[in-house]
Amino acid sequence: MSHVFHPSQPTPEWVAQANPVTGLIAFWVGELNMYAALSPEHAHALAVEKFGDGEGVVTPVSASRLDRPVVDKAGEFDGTLREWLALKTEAGWLACGVWVEVDLLGDVPAAAPLRAYWVGDMDIYAAHSAEEALEVCRKHSGMPDTYGMDDVDPVGDKMLAEPMVGEGGEPEGTLADLLAEAKEPGYLAGYE
Repeated sequence: MSHVFHPSQPTPEWVAQANPVTGLIAFWVGELNMYAALSPEHAHALAVEKFGDGEGVVTPVSASRLDRPVVDKAGEFDGTLREWLALKTEAGWLACGVWVEVDLLGDVPAAAPLRAYWVGDMDIYAAHSAEEALEVCRKHSGMPDTYGMDDVDPVGDKMLAEPMVGEGGEPEGTLADLLAEAKEPGYLAGYE
């Protein structure tokens, strides 16, 4: 599939990044999520469909970024973004760009640290990003349409350091303790 533009309009540079078979192009939507789409507007619409609202600016993924190695959820190297884009047969979410620390001795990169996010007024989730916190909440709660990105906020340092009290009144550490113990995204705590 090729992209055709009116002769009076210059062809955008990002068109050169298109998969020659599907016409899909990799776009950042916000700072973390990448989508395979036909245009910036299409990528934004996909983000709205997935997360309830389109957060952030839509920009094409650069050629140099497309050719960088990708690490899967297990921490294993799994090709490049360009290879992932070539495997996509239809538009949709492509990857989450998470900052990682790289050991210069050549070890596999470590996962980015988890952060605590409020989703709604009562539940806190551990996640790498606000978008991931919303996705984890939707899977955990079984109610995918209850919350949108406007309902997700990072938990502040003060709240993380406050002692928690269990149902019987006994101390149960802090949210920071729970977050430090978390090994993967998931539910941390709830408040009533």
